[in-house]
Amino acid sequence: MSVLCTPGNLVSAQRIPNSIIIHDNQYACYNSTEYFIIDSTISVYGYSEEGDMYDSGYTDEVYLDTTLSKTQMNTLDYFMEHFPFDSLKEEYSSGVQKSCDSLREINIVINWKGKKKNIQIEDCYQVNVGMLFDMINMFIP
Repeated sequence: MSVLCTPGNLVSAQRIPNSIIIHDNQYACYNSTEYFIIDSTISVYGYSEEGDMYDSGYTDEVYLDTTLSKTQMNTLDYFMEHFPFDSLKEEYSSGVQKSCDSLREINIVINWKGKKKNIQIEDCYQVNVGMLFDMINMFIP
């Protein structure tokens, strides 16, 4: 069976992968860690802002790049089925007035089973997001 690709149906004909992307930026250290779960692959990279600025040959440091097992995928899928990410706010902040950048800013983009959510956290803890991090940490040796 073929699909006629016209501007109206081109996007709907493409499958959007399930994904969780986390950018954990520690401004005080000029470092960040990038977490990518895209379908069955998990990747974790270290990024140094200073290294990128002062070294023309800089590349991110790869901490982990592997395929999740079928059991891990089932565990993640079950978790995401019950995780209330669509009810989370788009922004959480400590509310403390600052004269400079945040010490820690975490940006999360979740695309799961057709639902999308962007979440930004600045200098605070959010319980449900903590549960998400606990789940992801189970997959990191």
